[in-house]
Amino acid sequence: MQDLGPLDGIPCLRVVHDPRGENPTRTKNADSTRTIPIHPELIRIGLLDYIEDVRRASGTRLFPHLPMDSMGKREKYISRDFNEKHLPEVGVHQPRRKVFHSFRDTVETVLHANDANPVQIDEWIGHKPESMGASRYKAKYTPAQLSELVLPRLRYSGLDLSGLRYSPGQWNEWMLKNHRP
Repeated sequence: MQDLGPLDGIPCLRVVHDPRGENPTRTKNADSTRTIPIHPELIRIGLLDYIEDVRRASGTRLFPHLPMDSMGKREKYISRDFNEKHLPEVGVHQPRRKVFHSFRDTVETVLHANDANPVQIDEWIGHKPESMGASRYKAKYTPAQLSELVLPRLRYSGLDLSGLRYSPGQWNEWMLKNHRP
């Protein structure tokens, strides 16, 4: 949960490489390490309330109930369950084609479609910038800059999340019973 929190007053997600930390994390390369602002729509539907509830239940991960695999990672189960259970339920399952990782491609596609700057997109996604100037001389964008420049372009027409809202305390009892250190 140390990867979720405010930076300069902006709620952010930090993607860090810390394989020896208390809660080990890994990234593919240096460009994958980044801090991005949390989308206002996620805040509106209650992500920050959920995070606070997880912290109160002594959770150190966003999904503290997931078991660890043999490598000490929990992400495998999110992808597996999403790919093998959820996608078939909603009728869009296409093995090895429509998978959890497709969200990343979708974000890049929508940012390009909404005229985001390619350097900003690369930084948001965690890719190495293509141009020499961006890869050698440009400092990383701050969360405030990304919030102003990228978030307005991260929009999906037709996506209605108005009926989705986490209520504080909604899963507290369940989390306390199912928390895995």
